[in-house]
Amino acid sequence: MGKFPSRFLAGVVTSIAVFVLVLLMFNLAGWPFSPLTLIITVGLAWFFAAGLAGKISGNKWCVAVPTVLAVGLIGTTLVAGVPWDLTPEEMATFKMEASFTYLGSENNLPIENVALRFPCPNVENVALFTKTFWSLYYLDEDNVLILEADQDQVYSLVGERTASLNVLLSGVEDSSLGPKIYYKIDKLYPREVFQITTIAFASKDQLNKVTIRTYGDNFLRSLGSYQTLSDQDFPVNFYFLARLFSKTNGGYKIVEKYSRHIENSSSTWLWLYPN
Repeated sequence: MGKFPSRFLAGVVTSIAVFVLVLLMFNLAGWPFSPLTLIITVGLAWFFAAGLAGKISGNKWCVAVPTVLAVGLIGTTLVAGVPWDLTPEEMATFKMEASFTYLGSENNLPIENVALRFPCPNVENVALFTKTFWSLYYLDEDNVLILEADQDQVYSLVGERTASLNVLLSGVEDSSLGPKIYYKIDKLYPREVFQITTIAFASKDQLNKVTIRTYGDNFLRSLGSYQTLSDQDFPVNFYFLARLFSKTNGGYKIVEKYSRHIENSSSTWLWLYPN
């Protein structure tokens, strides 16, 4: 084996070893526990690994190995939601449950291309790092919720529904009235409930600042919206609900609750009142 391949392989092995060693050192200190600390941790691991690999091999291509490791680790960690699993005692966990219930309309037709905006857990209008899951329920005549589907599978289709719900778009929107969790879905039938569950993290010094209330609102309200992007924007009856919980040793305790019952309304932004 020639000199170049030997130095190249030594550089690759060294870069991997240094990369892993730096990660282990940070992990002993409780890092990473957030997206920012994840980026700092991986960035420093890449810096030392790439530097040593380049010096040993004398070849810039050795830098590609820690680069691939860094990009892959950040990408898979954020997609998998692993920062939550790495959360230390200094972090506080919150959960928000919010739902939109289509109660019906004069014609009781399904509503199509529905855009919904729910409050997002935040501190002074800055959204926390969140992970959100959706579920679809049917509210039967006895007001019992029947799970129809979630983002993982279909359980049982009830009422008029013959196909699973399709999420067309989702994400977090920033606005002057606070960040919003946005979902665009293809269709809702009368008595169906679209529900989201959001997990969020904040540092312990922000514990009493986390809210889903509209920042600066004198009436201590929250804000959501219902919008249909189809040509048929007929008046509907619906119920909007948003609840924020904080995690305790015994489970979750409710921190805030907002709701609003609307009748005969087309697309609208709506204030949610505390209760």
